[in-house]
Amino acid sequence: MFTGIVHNVGTVKVRRDLEDACEFVITAPALPSEVLHGNCMAVNGCCLTVSEVDGDDFTVLVMLDTLSVTNLKRLSVGDKVNLENPLTLATPLGGHMVQGFVDIEVQLLQRKSFANFDTLRFGIPDEFNAYIVNKGPVALDGVSLTVFERGTDWFEVSMIPMTLDDTIFGELPEGAYVNLEVDLFAKYVESMLAMREMRDLPPQSHTA
Repeated sequence: MFTGIVHNVGTVKVRRDLEDACEFVITAPALPSEVLHGNCMAVNGCCLTVSEVDGDDFTVLVMLDTLSVTNLKRLSVGDKVNLENPLTLATPLGGHMVQGFVDIEVQLLQRKSFANFDTLRFGIPDEFNAYIVNKGPVALDGVSLTVFERGTDWFEVSMIPMTLDDTIFGELPEGAYVNLEVDLFAKYVESMLAMREMRDLPPQSHTA
């Protein structure tokens, strides 16, 4: 579990494409001491297990299923990634509850810069539009953000200079894809309503 407050930006040092997975070596300045073999790390919002630590470098193995739904498949050597250590009982919940289970990739359609913030507009497919609400939380590449505005097939978030400077969003170009994790509680509500609807359906008749 994470909180969506990125603590570091790493750089892809090595990419190894394997038969059924992809292995990345990521380097990050002043890697926290909590990053240990077997611990979790959110990489662009995707919860991954650290398989090796060597100084400021750590290694993660990404399964094909994870690659298929995240932008990790697009990473090349030299690319930057957002990093966050997992939440602990002593960690301030500065963002919102983020699982690290990415739902889909979304594309940056437009960005506008103003004096004290940038707005970024992302496309959203129909099947996920219901999870996007004004003033509601989303996690984009692991960053906890608030929906500023939404349309029928897009939504916008605003970012202050500190967020832009401390994450990969400061240099994110239009057309790029980012990982989206929608609000966990919205998924639970949807599931409970679906179960209630199924329970309330009248029994089907099997008579000819």
